[in-house]
Formats: sequence, C-alpha cells, structure tokens
Amino acid sequence: MNLFNALFFLFVSTTFYKTVFAIIDGQLVGNIEHYKYMVGFQLNIDQNHSSHFCSGIIISERKILSVAHCLHQGNSFTLKFGALKLDKPHYTLDITNKDFTIHPEYSGGDPYHNDIAVVELETPLIFGPKIGKINMIDYRIIDKNYASEGGNTVTMLGYTESDGRDRNMTVSPLKSIDATTAEFFQCQTLVYEQHMDRLIQKDREFCVNLHKGQRHNTNQGDSGGPVIIKKRKHYLLGLISYDFWNMPEICTLISGHTEFIADPRSYVSRYSRKREAVWSIEDEGLLIW
Repeated sequence: MNLFNALFFLFVSTTFYKTVFAIIDGQLVGNIEHYKYMVGFQLNIDQNHSSHFCSGIIISERKILSVAHCLHQGNSFTLKFGALKLDKPHYTLDITNKDFTIHPEYSGGDPYHNDIAVVELETPLIFGPKIGKINMIDYRIIDKNYASEGGNTVTMLGYTESDGRDRNMTVSPLKSIDATTAEFFQCQTLVYEQHMDRLIQKDREFCVNLHKGQRHNTNQGDSGGPVIIKKRKHYLLGLISYDFWNMPEICTLISGHTEFIADPRSYVSRYSRKREAVWSIEDEGLLIW
C-alpha cells in the first residue's frame, strides 16, 4: 500500500504540479549564430556572489538595449555574449552604472512605463559569427500597426525556465518561443479593469498573448530579452518587460523610444532642462498668487 501511495504521489506531482511556464515551453536554440544579438546580464552582488538577472540586445557595436527595471537595481553587471549556455559565453564584459542610461521617464516601479535603458560601450564590440546586432523595426518593411493588431506572429527569447505557478526562475540554455500580439485596446481594457492604476500606453507599449491562451511565454529573468519579427532578416519589435498573472504580457515598444535610443544622455539632458523650466514657471505662478 505504501508503494502504491508513493507511485500515485509521483504520478500526480509530475502530471499536475510540474506545469511549466516561460520559454522552457518553446524550443532550445541550437545555433547562437541565429541569435547572435542576445546578451545575458549577470548581476554582481559582491565579489563572491552573482547571478543571471536579465537579458539585453545588441543594436550596434557600441549599444545594447535592456529594460530599466533590471538595470536600476544594480551598479555592477557582467555581460555575456555569444552564449547558448551562460556558463560558456564567447565573450564577457564588465560594466557599471556609469555605462548605461535609464529612460528619464521610467516610472520606477509597477507599472513599468518607459521601461528601457541603453548601455553604451567605450570600446566597440567586434562582430563575428557569434556576436552581432539586430536591426530595429523598419516600418518600410513592417506595418506600423503590427504590434497593436491582434494575431501577428512574434518570437521571444530568454535564458530561463521555471516550474509551477510561482514561476521560480532557474537558468537554462537559450530558448525561443513563438507567440502572437494581442489586440492593444482589448489588452489595455483588460489590464485597467483588473489593475485600476495601470493604463498601458499604445505608442510605447504592446501586448503579447499567453502561449496557447493558457500559459505565460516568459519568466522572471527574461526581462530585457527581445520580441522579434522574422522576415528575411530579424527585426526588433520590443523588449520583454512585465506581466500580471494569467494576462497578456506587456512589452516595451522600440519605435516609441527611438529618440532616446539614438542619444540617451542628450535625451536625459533635454528632459531635465524641460522639467526645470516647468518647475520654474510653477514657482513663478505660486509667487504671483
């Protein structure tokens, strides 16, 4: 009887509780040359402790994109390039908070509005078979409403897997999963009805449907990874940002941040000057009263 109970418990646990979420439900990437723009971000907690934290995307020899909510939490990261497995990268590079710029209008928490950051490298990357860039979305080739229309195919990538509803992250080899965009206004309404202070922004965010309508595509640790469109070339549509349980995943829309991406530090300076001018006018208004 004890043996029967043990076998029954094993069957139940593996059948019902081993529900897997995240990119584990997709496919292992067999060749890094197909996704040589992927970067793993390792957070360096101290001299003796570090862990995989997020992902990033190479868009030029000197620029890497990721999401703000990853980078604003740390001061020291190790970037891993050309890696199918993060413990076997082709190249690594250490950066600090002096090397990246967070969008000045990043909300600082949930909901993650303007969830984007740019790493700028002092020394350019040397491109080759395992390290290269992805082109950002080109609306001469892709319809400008591709992200907001429902049912359009995208591919998402990441270095994690997880078991169970809690989506506790463990590091895995690079995986990809195909998904579809969610109709924007339906997603916006759904998010707002369930989370009253969350109004996602059409010109800066978009939504991706759950995998087969049931399970999340991505996981904790996949943030900053790419949402891409595959045509004759790969195009970067957005960055994996955040989600609410059992609802479409919310991504940062690259086309809504092109000015920031082009020159992050100048963008921040201009934004700061505008803010100071507004505060000055407000102060003068208060004095008049």
